[in-house]
Amino acid sequence: TRLAWNAIVAVDGLQRLLWRTRPYEREKGATEALFDEFLKRIAWRVRRKEPFYDVLRQATTAFKSLIDPHLPPRPLVGINGEIFLRSNRFSNRDLVKECEAAGLEVIVSPVGEWMKYTAHRNLEDAVKDRNFRKMVSSYLKKLIQERDEHKVSGYYHELLNGREPSTAAILAKSDMYLSPRCGSEAVLSIGSGVEWMESPVFAGVISVMPHGCMPGGIVAAMAEKFSATYQKPWISLTYDGFLETNNAARISNFAELLKFCHQEAGTT
Repeated sequence: TRLAWNAIVAVDGLQRLLWRTRPYEREKGATEALFDEFLKRIAWRVRRKEPFYDVLRQATTAFKSLIDPHLPPRPLVGINGEIFLRSNRFSNRDLVKECEAAGLEVIVSPVGEWMKYTAHRNLEDAVKDRNFRKMVSSYLKKLIQERDEHKVSGYYHELLNGREPSTAAILAKSDMYLSPRCGSEAVLSIGSGVEWMESPVFAGVISVMPHGCMPGGIVAAMAEKFSATYQKPWISLTYDGFLETNNAARISNFAELLKFCHQEAGTT
């Protein structure tokens, strides 16, 4: 439903507030406590089918107040990959906090990214099949999705810079490497990753995948090429449900490299 989509975008934004604030919080633990509070408030409004836009505005102000402006900026890293794995803290062994503990700031591709992609593909399929009825309904659905996303995201703009890229923009980035119709998260991971690599704001990319995941394997196979092209590190981490000491070491090495480059850039 439309309410569910708005809630997904809202929680995606709330998570970005968490990731933007926690590395720079004045008091350890305050950001997570605030996140839990506002997550409950949004969920309560959604269950009652009530508007929650005022809660989003309050959340932005509250998170902003927790940031210590005297702390130096950290290297910013984008995390993408298999949708469930990147979004589930248990499955990825709390990758975001592990990166933060290593001295990084992160952004994770949102859950809504996949839903926008399916809507985009649905419209493409309707055009290909010349199904006019499906074409109209798919276009309207996509239009409403984009308008609602723009509206909800606007309440976070005071702290979060920029909007999430559109599906078309992501696919345009991945098109020269992989067909946008391949129907997996590989096109999204490549597209969002290239978008980050091209941005001077981002220092590197981490892609995650379950053991044996074919779309993740495609991204991992191309990561070295992207690193060489953009002169920034792009690593792939594999998770198989067991204790991953190798991933911890790779994250640590990745972070040390980025911090060194960040310091070098600051002295030139």
